Amino acid sequence: MLGYTLFIVDVVIITGISVLLAVMLAAAFCTVLLIMATRRATLRQIQVSLLAISEQLETLQRSFPGDHLPGGRPTPPRPVE
Repeated sequence: MLGYTLFIVDVVIITGISVLLAVMLAAAFCTVLLIMATRRATLRQIQVSLLAISEQLETLQRSFPGDHLPGGRPTPPRPVE
């Protein structure tokens, strides 16, 4: 009878460990999915921001053509002929 009881205890412990490992594996998988989704969303937001900045720069360049050199320095005066 004692041997049968120890067998049942062993089965319960092994089953518990198996369930625990399965839950931990599922949690790790969900964590990886969450990280990937967050990274995708962040990159999408950065892309939208860069597109908006690019459009703003194009608008500024069209508004002030030739007034400034790259880097924001004013264009030097042209020599008088």
